[in-house]
Amino acid sequence: MRILILEYLYKIEIKLKSIISYYCADTYGSLAYLDHNNFNSKKFHINFLNTAKREIGRSDEKFIDHHIKNKNSVFPIWVVFEVLSFGTISKFYKNMKTKDKKTISKLYFNNIDYEYIENWINVLSNFRNLCAHNSRLYNKKILHTSIKYDNKLICDNNSDIYDRIKILTIFLDVNEKNEFNLKAISLLNNHKFASENLDFNFNE
Repeated sequence: MRILILEYLYKIEIKLKSIISYYCADTYGSLAYLDHNNFNSKKFHINFLNTAKREIGRSDEKFIDHHIKNKNSVFPIWVVFEVLSFGTISKFYKNMKTKDKKTISKLYFNNIDYEYIENWINVLSNFRNLCAHNSRLYNKKILHTSIKYDNKLICDNNSDIYDRIKILTIFLDVNEKNEFNLKAISLLNNHKFASENLDFNFNE
């Protein structure tokens, strides 16, 4: 299950990078991410720029080398986002202006309240780290990153893992969600002890 979840979290990470970088470039310009006036907190923005600089500096990607050699080390936001972690993207989104987060929610997330989207992206970034570090998921109690429940799409099911999987599926398109559910059902059918105790319902 952990490997399956990682596969779809990676899809979501790519999707979020694309959505946020496109929105910022289209709304403010490809280099506007450098201006702290476009964000809520100057302090958090400086931290972001330091993180971006560090990740660019240690990247061996050819597109980074291209911008260093041919673009005078000027990196558009979509280039920078390519070398950033899910966690850094989550922090970047959190520090965006409220009006921008509302617009992104309206354009890409069925107008779900931006505060839920902000929380759920953070939840998924931490869930990704949990899975990536080979942590056990079976009956796992997750103490960090509290979920903001909207009691419609996401209700408290008294299962830390199931609640996070439900959030994951919100960020998938219809085909991806159906594909994920079928794979998850197949996995649980092959591991009856887990399905009996996890009480997952992937037919919802």
